[in-house]
Amino acid sequence: MTHYWDGNGELVKAFSPVLGLDAGNPAWDVYLLYDGNAEWADTPPKPIFWQEQLGISDETTLNPEKMTEAIKKLLNK
Repeated sequence: MTHYWDGNGELVKAFSPVLGLDAGNPAWDVYLLYDGNAEWADTPPKPIFWQEQLGISDETTLNPEKMTEAIKKLLNK
């Protein structure tokens, strides 16, 4: 296991626009799924599926069953 400290919040700031969040709502406590075609560059790519525990919307709120289904679907591609 490796732990990285992001004291300035650069990572959460980089993911906020990718997920359609405003600057006042940093992207922390989010769970992102990518397929093998994701291209990482200066900015993170948009995930194919994501959920969060921030209370942003009912659609993206963490749901273990939906997350498991999305992971299985991705693994079976």
